[in-house]
Amino acid sequence: MMAKTCEQALCLSRSGRWVTVCLAALLCLAWSNGTHAQTQSETGTDDPAPPFEGVVELQELLITAQRIEQDPLEVPVSVGLVTEEEIARRGSETLSQAIAPLANVSIQDQGSAYNDLVVIRGISNEIPFTDPSVSVFVNGVPRPTGLSNFDLLNVERIEVLRGPQSTLFGQNALAGAVNVVTSDPIREGYQAKASALGGSFGTYGAAGSVEAGFGPEGAASLRLSGSYLNSDGYLRSAETGERIGGDDDYSLLAEARLTPVDWLDISLSVDHSQDVGGGFLDTAEDGSYTLSTLGEEPRDERLSTGVTGVITAYGPGFEVISQTGWRDLSYELDQFASFPAFTLVNTVDTDEDYLFQELRIVGDKGDGRLGWQLGAYFADERNAIDQTSTVAGFSQTFDFTQDTRRYEAFGQVDFDLTDRLTVSAGGRVSRVTRDAQQIYTFFAPSEFAGEESFTNAVGRFAVTYAITPDLAAFGSFAQGFKPGTARSGATNPADLFLPSERSNTVEVGLKGDFGATVFSASAFYTDYQDRHTFFNDASLIVGITSVDEAEAAGFEVSVAHEIMEGWSVFGELGFLHTSFADGTVVPTTAGPIDVGDNAFRAAPKWSGTVGTSYRTELGSGWGAFAGADVTFQSSEFGNISNAPVSKLAGHAIVNASLGVSRGPLKAQLNLENLFDTYYYESSYQSDGRGHPGAPFSIMARISLALGG
Repeated sequence: MMAKTCEQALCLSRSGRWVTVCLAALLCLAWSNGTHAQTQSETGTDDPAPPFEGVVELQELLITAQRIEQDPLEVPVSVGLVTEEEIARRGSETLSQAIAPLANVSIQDQGSAYNDLVVIRGISNEIPFTDPSVSVFVNGVPRPTGLSNFDLLNVERIEVLRGPQSTLFGQNALAGAVNVVTSDPIREGYQAKASALGGSFGTYGAAGSVEAGFGPEGAASLRLSGSYLNSDGYLRSAETGERIGGDDDYSLLAEARLTPVDWLDISLSVDHSQDVGGGFLDTAEDGSYTLSTLGEEPRDERLSTGVTGVITAYGPGFEVISQTGWRDLSYELDQFASFPAFTLVNTVDTDEDYLFQELRIVGDKGDGRLGWQLGAYFADERNAIDQTSTVAGFSQTFDFTQDTRRYEAFGQVDFDLTDRLTVSAGGRVSRVTRDAQQIYTFFAPSEFAGEESFTNAVGRFAVTYAITPDLAAFGSFAQGFKPGTARSGATNPADLFLPSERSNTVEVGLKGDFGATVFSASAFYTDYQDRHTFFNDASLIVGITSVDEAEAAGFEVSVAHEIMEGWSVFGELGFLHTSFADGTVVPTTAGPIDVGDNAFRAAPKWSGTVGTSYRTELGSGWGAFAGADVTFQSSEFGNISNAPVSKLAGHAIVNASLGVSRGPLKAQLNLENLFDTYYYESSYQSDGRGHPGAPFSIMARISLALGG
C-alpha cells in the first residue's frame, strides 16, 4: 500500500503542479490571515509584530557537536556553524549553498545529485558509489553517500565538524561530519509558513509547512512540510541549443512527536524526495557554458524515501536514546563527458537499502563533574549498481552488488578536573563485513566475488581550559576510520577490495564570546594511511589506488562582530597544505607517475568568506535588511598529478541580498555571483575542462509566517 501511494505521488509530482498549487493555496491563506493580524495590530487589539527577528548571539546557542547539547565554548572541536538566519539571508535552498561560506569546507558538484561530495580539509569520497569520508546527518541520523546534498526543510542550524569524528559519529567520519539540526514541531497552538521564489534561468518554486500542537501541555505535535523547485539550467547543449542541467525537485516531510508521560519522548518522521538534474560530467571548456551532448540531454534522477523513529526515555541523571531508521535510495543517470577526440557516455542505475539501529545512554553532568555516553550501532546495507560506459564505440559493463553489515560500540567520558579544566576521552570499536559480487564485461564476461571483514578501534582525547568565562582553549588528538570497501569498476578479483583508510589528527584551538564579538581559531595536523584516491591521464579515469601515506595541515579562523545594533560584520579564513608522501608512485596507462609532495585534489590553500549584514526599522511596523558577502578560494587541482592542465583557477564570488518585512510578511531579493565570475566548481579530468559554476542570477522570494 505504501509503495503504491509513493508511486502515485511520484507520478503527480513529475509536473510539480500539485505541490505548487497546494503551497500557493497555503500562501494565499497565510496572506489573508496575516493581513487580518496586521489590521488587528493597527486598531490596537494586538501588539504589533516585530519587523524582523533579532540576531541570535552565539552564547544563546547550544550545539550538539558531541551529540549532547553544549555551549560552543565547551566543545573541543573546530565547528563551522550556519544559523537559520544566515540560511534565510543568503537564500540557500540546499546544503551545498548553505555551507559554501565556511573555510576549508565545500561540496564538489559534478552536475549530478548523486555525485555531490562534501569536502573537509581536502578530503572527500573520491571513489564513486563507496562510503563517504565526511558523513552527513540530520538530527544525528546518518544519510547514505548518494544523499550528501539535499533541499533544506525546517533547518535551525547546520554544524560542520572539521577533523575526524569517528568516535561519536561512526567510522565514515574520517575527515569530519555535517549535522543538520531541524527545529522541533511546536507543542501548542498552530503555525503556518509559506514562501515562493522566482528568478533567472526559468527558476520558480515554493515551500511551506503547517504544524500544530495537541493535547494537554503539548503532549502531541504534528508538522507537514514540502518544497518544489524547477529551473531550466544555465548550461546549453552544443547540438540542440537547448538549456540543460535544470532542476525538477520536490521534497515532502511528515513529522510527529508524542510525550505520553513526562519521562518519555517519541518522534517519527517520514520523508520522500525527488531530484532531477544535469547528469553531465566535467565537459565545459574554459569560459564556456556549452556542452557537447550528442544531441541528447544528459539527465539524472534520484528518488529517496526514509523513515526514522527516535525514542528518548529520561531517568534520574541519564537518558536512553533509541534511533531506528530505514531508507531506500534509487538513482538513474545518463551522463556525457565530451573530449577533443571522443565522448564518454555513462549509464548508471543504482538501488540502495539501508537499515540501522543505534542505542545510546547519556549520563547528564548536571551540577557534577562527570558526563558520559555509551552506545551500540548496527546497520545492514545493500547496494546494487548496473553501469555501462561507452568510449569511441567500445562498451564495458559492471553489474555490481555489495552487502554490508556493521557492528559498533562506542563511548566517551567528560570529566571536570577543576572548575576550568575538562578532560574528554572516548573510543569506538567496529567490525564491518562486506560481501561483493561483480560481473565485468568487455567483449566477454568475467565474474568474480569476495567477502572481507574490517575490524578497527579508534580513540579520542581532548582537553578544554576556560581561561575566563568568555574565553576557552582546547587541544585534542582524534583518530578517524573508514572501512575498506569493494568498488564498482574493478576488472579483476585482486582489485575488488580497497584497504581501510585511517587518519590521526592533532588540533589546538581558541574560542571566545564577548557579546559583541565572537571568534574561534584552530590549527591542525593530520596524517592519513591508505588514502583512497584515483589518477587519470589523457582525460580518462584509469586508476583507483590506495596511497600508503599522506598528510594535511592548516588552520581556520572565524570572527563575527556587531558594530552596532542591527549591523554586523563576519569573516572566515582557512589555510590548507596537503601532500602525498615523498616518492609516492601511482600506475597509469602511460607508465608509473611520481605524485610525491603533490597536493590533494579539491584542496585549495586559501578559502573563506567576508561579509556584512544590516537590519533597521523603518517605522509603522516596517523593517529593512541588507547583506553582502564575498566567498573566495585560491587555485586547486582537479587531479593528483598536479599537471598544469588540471589546475582550476582561484575565484571570488560576490553575493548580495536586500529586503523588507512587515509583520508576518517578508520580501527578499538575492543577487548571486554579482560580477558574473566564471569559475569551475569541480573537475575530475586532466584536459583543462570542468563543471562551471552558475553565472550571475537574480532570485526573488516572498514569505509569510503565522503563529497562533
